[in-house]
Amino acid sequence: MPIEGGAPLKSFDLLPTTIGSPEWSADGKSVSMGDTRTGTTNLWSFPLDGSPMKQLTDVKPDEFINREWSVDHKSMVITRGGLPATWF
Repeated sequence: MPIEGGAPLKSFDLLPTTIGSPEWSADGKSVSMGDTRTGTTNLWSFPLDGSPMKQLTDVKPDEFINREWSVDHKSMVITRGGLPATWF
């Protein structure tokens, strides 16, 4: 949405498998979010121009917890792991 108000400039529908908070790409042309379509959570890029989504990570059946891009958006740190069976 424009900062001045008004109608959204772009919008897209998220799938029921999409989770987490969106994060802008360095070039502002896409957002990245988690998605569970592969049976585990992986990070996907959602281009704002309508081109196909792109899978960015290939995390195996551990639980994806969080991600953080480097300042130049050339690297990413991912925390992952399972939750304990019981909490004390």
